[in-house]
Amino acid sequence: MSGAALLLTALVVFALGYALGVVSTNRRLQAERRILRELDCSGVQSALDLSKRTGVGIGSVYVHLARLEQEGRVESVWENINPAAEGRPRRRFYRLRTQG
Repeated sequence: MSGAALLLTALVVFALGYALGVVSTNRRLQAERRILRELDCSGVQSALDLSKRTGVGIGSVYVHLARLEQEGRVESVWENINPAAEGRPRRRFYRLRTQG
């Protein structure tokens, strides 16, 4: 098979995988694994910290954390501050859920 035919075949396989959700599912699982691994190693973190440490975009981190929290794998707590006094909004911190 020539190089062009091989490239075309690879593109078709990728396009079919993307259309069927295989590629996006793999990316989602990889991102969630990185987030869970980071929470396991570092404990409580904000979404921004998780984004910086895992390389997952901040918008995606929020989506993954919401899904993981719904599944009961992650729990969150709001920072206990007075936003007016601090001059910034409260942060939400995430951690792995303890099994009880």
